[in-house]
Amino acid sequence: MKKLLTVLLAALLILGGVAGVRNAAAEGSDWKTLGDIWDFESPGYGCENNQYVRLFQADGVYYRADVTLTEEQFQQLMDIDIFDPQAGEKEKALLAELPIEHLYDLSAVLLPQEALDSLAGITGQELLDMGFVPQGSYGFSEAEKLSWASLDKGPFEYQVEFVEYVDADEDPNVAEVIRPLTVKTVKWEGNLSQYAMAADFDIQGGPSLEDYEAMFATPERVFYPIPQIPLADSPFATLADVFAVLNKANDEGATPRYSSSLTDTMYVVAFEKEDASYRVEAEVPADVAAQLDAIDFFDEQRDEKQEALLGPLPVVRVGDLSAIIPAQEELDALIGMTGQDLLDLGFEYGMGYSFWEATDFYLTRGLVEYVVTFNEKVPEMEDYDAVLDELFRSMTVKKVVVDGLSSLCSDPDLFWIPGADEAQPVGEDGLILSDFTVTCIDGSAFTLSEALKDHELVLINLFFTNCPPCKLEFPFLQEAWSQNQDKVAVVALSPDAADTDEVLQAYAQELGLTFPIAHEEGTGLYDRYVTEGFPTTMLVDRTGRIAMIECGAYTATQDFLDLFDEYTGEDYDPSLSTYTVYCYGAEGYEDVTGVVVTFCTDTTCVPVTSADQGAAIFRGTPAKYHVKIMTVPEGWQLSGSAEWDTELYGQIFWVPFTKVGQ
Repeated sequence: MKKLLTVLLAALLILGGVAGVRNAAAEGSDWKTLGDIWDFESPGYGCENNQYVRLFQADGVYYRADVTLTEEQFQQLMDIDIFDPQAGEKEKALLAELPIEHLYDLSAVLLPQEALDSLAGITGQELLDMGFVPQGSYGFSEAEKLSWASLDKGPFEYQVEFVEYVDADEDPNVAEVIRPLTVKTVKWEGNLSQYAMAADFDIQGGPSLEDYEAMFATPERVFYPIPQIPLADSPFATLADVFAVLNKANDEGATPRYSSSLTDTMYVVAFEKEDASYRVEAEVPADVAAQLDAIDFFDEQRDEKQEALLGPLPVVRVGDLSAIIPAQEELDALIGMTGQDLLDLGFEYGMGYSFWEATDFYLTRGLVEYVVTFNEKVPEMEDYDAVLDELFRSMTVKKVVVDGLSSLCSDPDLFWIPGADEAQPVGEDGLILSDFTVTCIDGSAFTLSEALKDHELVLINLFFTNCPPCKLEFPFLQEAWSQNQDKVAVVALSPDAADTDEVLQAYAQELGLTFPIAHEEGTGLYDRYVTEGFPTTMLVDRTGRIAMIECGAYTATQDFLDLFDEYTGEDYDPSLSTYTVYCYGAEGYEDVTGVVVTFCTDTTCVPVTSADQGAAIFRGTPAKYHVKIMTVPEGWQLSGSAEWDTELYGQIFWVPFTKVGQ
């Protein structure tokens, strides 16, 4: 009970602060100007938005003094060279006579050690609930088998040791790591938090845990698809082949865009070759890495020596960057747009701007850097930054060109689409479907990889017996499959526990189904891919890639035959996914033509117009496209969603419209 009462007392102190916090200047302090406190020990000072803040210690007590500067004083302060031996004296001469507007006694909210001692035994989550916020510093002592982290509370930083030893990642989210840990000790070691000098200072407060988590939140991963070129079809067997292309272009004065990166184990180069762009990788042996590292950075023959060492290395992977680097024709389509239009399309400010000979802005989108030239001239002014964003948004594009490929040589989240002779990786965000085996109702086994050895396409139907649309489409699937058993394999899987072997056998007999039928359990398909309802049709092509997933029943044999024709044969390209938007009148299922739909990635935006059967069909490299209805034909109005995102695999979407006035 005593421990509980002590913890409650500490919580009240920590959550509620300490009474008596005062603005000392308002209570008749002897310190009226910065000169009065200038010679006290100062753990920090700074200036933001013309507000000068100085922290100092007097008689063991910490204070904060706030002063507001004029524009002229602020500029004079900024003009003082920090490397000037007289910088301190110049600052004092400039600021000493300024009156202190606010003087805070920070020690009023310093938690007493008794209160800190009472926190032993609680969890990291309870510390966070009390308002402690990780400030980024942490450590894990394997020798002592404990963990520690620095946490801020108001203007002070506290050192917290935990009982448990955690071997965390190199750059962990400290809040997540410490939540389950048990507090061993909490101490204040004389450090002030960064918040002690914040412009929006509140002595009782400090940054919230939400602020911290937003700062250290893991950004959503964006996957950039790169089709992998089989090594047998690649024009680059060794890095010498790459260097030959680049050297030839330089000799001819073409100066192709390229960028490279070199680590201890890998050399990566991204470059252009005529109308194509590639990313080429080669593994660097340890002895070669050591020789490269020994080359003097200022050696005039550095490039030649590196090329001689790297040239013989065999290429281990080649990627086609055309899915990421747009063709010049696509960039030319941006001419005439405004800067605001570019921002809406996902362009972001990059490395700056140049107004020397033309109005050029350096922008990025995805992993590619661009130079955008605008028609308007920017007048000379002292401070461009103050009005730059407004100027940019209103100007019109004259030209857009690709400027750099450096991000394509680092370590972005590239999603490799394997070539036919490459290993088929199975990844959480990949297109290659994990292999599975199920026992069918007739006792036979169905294995996906085995079915793909003998067929060009596998259709997986996810259903359950009490689903009316499922029952409706099965006879059409049976007929279409019976005509194409040589090239198409079919398996129907039920995730419903009520569909026992006996129930499924009776169901198959009633409908005359002869293709494999089994329980879905153990495949993971229902949990991951059935997102809208039943039936759900999955198509797996000859490479093992998920080619399409669609929810809804097919109502004719020809519908399935059309699918089989589209995803088999010589004309089928497994490196592309098909995304179809069907635009229809909600009242009578009338086809709506003339709807403009855009399919956008971080680097490209392709418009497609609905035509035959109201379909807007886009075939492109698998990516998570952002789809948006841009133009609705006269007489119609959209009654469904105007924009959404696709998956990597092909999909079919149905978008309803109503006639104006209905």
